[in-house]
Amino acid sequence: MLDIKPVPLRFQLVGLLQKVKHCRRFAVNSIPLDMLLDVYQWVDRMQMFRMLYSNMGFVDAANGTCHFDSPEFLQLLEFCSRFPDKLNVPVKDEDSPGQMELLNDWCMEQFRSWQHDENLLYSFEQSGDLLGGGGGYAYCKAIFGEDISLVGTPSPDGNGAGIALFEEIAITSRCKYPAEAWEFVKAWLQYQQQYKSGYSVFDADFEAELDAQTTFLRDVEPVKYYEDDGLQAYPLSQAERDHLEDYLRSVTALCTPAEGSLWNIISDETEMYFAGDQTAEQAAQRSQSRASIWLSEQS
Repeated sequence: MLDIKPVPLRFQLVGLLQKVKHCRRFAVNSIPLDMLLDVYQWVDRMQMFRMLYSNMGFVDAANGTCHFDSPEFLQLLEFCSRFPDKLNVPVKDEDSPGQMELLNDWCMEQFRSWQHDENLLYSFEQSGDLLGGGGGYAYCKAIFGEDISLVGTPSPDGNGAGIALFEEIAITSRCKYPAEAWEFVKAWLQYQQQYKSGYSVFDADFEAELDAQTTFLRDVEPVKYYEDDGLQAYPLSQAERDHLEDYLRSVTALCTPAEGSLWNIISDETEMYFAGDQTAEQAAQRSQSRASIWLSEQS
């Protein structure tokens, strides 16, 4: 067995946003699961499952164990099954102006739902790099139309929001050509600098990326705001920037990646349950069995 500890280069926060005025209703890290059905729309059942799965702690990667046969996993399956199978989202077709107008109208209807308090929560992952460098957090403020607050997702241990690590890389001790491998790693890192997402794990870069959200530039000249999809996003104040940093530094829970071989196993069984091809209990038992075998094969 190889003892490999990949080094992550960047991270992103996974959780939910809300308006400040709703803070009394949703305390940080303590949103009741059932309450999400009434206040969090615009997602189908598999999207909701994927979002909540990451922060529920069903996998203990360090010890090679999992807990998909737990009551919490059954509750998650049954809860997510109450959401629509699919959303009626217009297909994106850039060659069809009419189709693109339908899609734009659908997106604007989503924005209005948050601004008019029809939808009270917003997933960090709905728009890619929402809490990464640049104007992501400010863009979220523009979507809600007023001050926002960070809030965790439901989880058995109450950790709420989690950290997703990515751009992980390692060279094994058995590598026959470590010098050449290191040259490849350096080239890869330089290439990745063009496509930054999330925040840097290096403290100085992390601070600089937070600072960048307090001043917006266009062609190296400061601008009052960025505009996208009719939304005007304004730079963060120093107080907002500091609050965001404090929150990011306070989160210690690591998310289970909703990708890769293990996720494929769990999503396969979950989709069979959603399709009515097996019960929730069967999905949980099969998920536990298949995931346990997969984890044991990795050790």
